[in-house]
Amino acid sequence: MYQSSYFFKASYITASFFFLLGLISCTKEKDLMLPNNSILEVFDITTTSAKIVVTLDSDGGGTIIRNGFCWGSSPNPTIDDNSIDLSNSLGGFVSQIKDLLPNTTYFVRSYVDNGLGLSYSNEYSFETLEIPTIKEDVVIRSNGILELLGKNKIERIEGNLTIRSDFYEPNISSLENLKHLKEVSGSLTISYLGDLKSLEGLNQLEIIGGGLIIRNNSELQSIEALENLKSIGGDIEIEYNNSLRKISGFGQISTLNGSLSIYGNDDLFSLEGLESIEEIKGGVSIGNSKIVNFEGLNNLSEVGGNFSIDYNRSLSSLSGLENLKVIRQSLGLFSNDKLENLKGLEGLVEIYSELNIYFNHDLISLEGLNSLKDVEYINIYDNRKLNDYCDIKGLIDQYNFSIFYNKYNPSWEDFRRGNCSD
Repeated sequence: MYQSSYFFKASYITASFFFLLGLISCTKEKDLMLPNNSILEVFDITTTSAKIVVTLDSDGGGTIIRNGFCWGSSPNPTIDDNSIDLSNSLGGFVSQIKDLLPNTTYFVRSYVDNGLGLSYSNEYSFETLEIPTIKEDVVIRSNGILELLGKNKIERIEGNLTIRSDFYEPNISSLENLKHLKEVSGSLTISYLGDLKSLEGLNQLEIIGGGLIIRNNSELQSIEALENLKSIGGDIEIEYNNSLRKISGFGQISTLNGSLSIYGNDDLFSLEGLESIEEIKGGVSIGNSKIVNFEGLNNLSEVGGNFSIDYNRSLSSLSGLENLKVIRQSLGLFSNDKLENLKGLEGLVEIYSELNIYFNHDLISLEGLNSLKDVEYINIYDNRKLNDYCDIKGLIDQYNFSIFYNKYNPSWEDFRRGNCSD
């Protein structure tokens, strides 16, 4: 009887304990709620970005697992759209959305998960700004027009952009007012700016739909500011800029759709900065009195037009052209006074049209053309020290060459007998 009474009392106490524990647990489960969060503000809206103020006022009695905000171009965005996670704590947060489209309506909501479930805030909508655009050709001849473009933060010009000094206006010495410019749909011409020393101000420029012409800027020393250029639709012409010493700023361009002319830049001593270019669909013209080699064109493999190497008075080597395989028109080497051989062209396999070699007064040998398998016609004139043609002997037939006024001028019969050098 005593044991039974004791067992009854113990069972009663145990059952009461678990009942109370369950009651407490039910009370906690009942008190846990979805947290409270909201979007307070969207500000600093630009063409491609916006800043968001998010506040997390309540955790709903639980532990914050995740919170942030999401956005999209359709109403009621979710975390399955675009989203950014923020700190898992109460308070206000500021974050930025980037890579938006211009002139587009976006919807944004904040979200938070405290274990009970995912809660979204009120929805906030905003519209990105339209890209500041000029829809016509622009000719800048004065600092006043440059200042006007800067004040309006012009990002795109749908047409050609020409910048040159006017005789009646103070010289343009800075392009800083173009610091917002990202695209020119036509050609960009910068010419006859006698006080311009750099292209700083064009650092954001990414696209030129037409050609790029930089010509006759006597004090221009650097074009590095073009380093963000990703696309040029036409020719590149860098000519007669007498203080320019290096070519750089084309590191993101692998294919040039037009021609490349780097010519008459008296102080230019290097082509470094063109390393990313692999194909030029037009022609190439290089003629600068201080260039000593072609280092910088190391990855160039194909030229779609004529390749002219002329009036490079200091050129002593063609090193840098080792990867060049195909020239789809003619190759011309004219008046390169210090060039003694053609080493550097060992990779060249095919010239679709002519090989023309004239007036290279120190040229002794055609060594370097040993891989050339196909050329339509060969003209070699007035190279007064040239006496070795052995690297092209396999290309010669009775009717496809003309060789005159060199130190040694082999005939068809000489080539046929193996007499390719003097």
